[in-house]
Amino acid sequence: GIRHPDFADWEVLHPSRDRVMMILSALSLKEKINVMDIGCHTGYFTYNLRPYCQSILGVDRSPDYIRIAEKMSVVDPYKIDTRTRPMFRCYSLDDIGKTGTDYDVVLFLSLFHDLLIEKGEKAWEVFQKISSITKMMFFDMRDEGDINEVAKKILHNSSFKYFRFLGRSTLARTMVLFEK
Repeated sequence: GIRHPDFADWEVLHPSRDRVMMILSALSLKEKINVMDIGCHTGYFTYNLRPYCQSILGVDRSPDYIRIAEKMSVVDPYKIDTRTRPMFRCYSLDDIGKTGTDYDVVLFLSLFHDLLIEKGEKAWEVFQKISSITKMMFFDMRDEGDINEVAKKILHNSSFKYFRFLGRSTLARTMVLFEK
């Protein structure tokens, strides 16, 4: 369950610890970083990466998910230092790049399938926006279709220069790191 008194009986549907570990092992952290977690849901990755961050912003288009993430942050079940407490905002993919803030790392996890359904061919424009605010993006995709072709298309539609596969999670999701 989720470590919060109001949500203790909730089941976590996405066991994601292995994806957190893939991200941490790919980052050779010598100093704290600034991270944006796009599609943060209730903040699982945001909370788990928080100790390694100078700042971390979790964004989601669902006000309900943002309320839950904020509530967990205020109660502070993880004994979060208020100086590094995650920030959460309602945010549309169309808003990427409009704040003028750059990030060391952007997480774009578990969103690709929904992005394609919602935006069709315009989905690829999102990766240009993301690459305009970061040097590094973590991406994952269900094992459907050709991940290698998807990765090449992301490179073509962004200013990222290369990608590398980080591994396959227990959820049959392939993790990819894009960098400049």
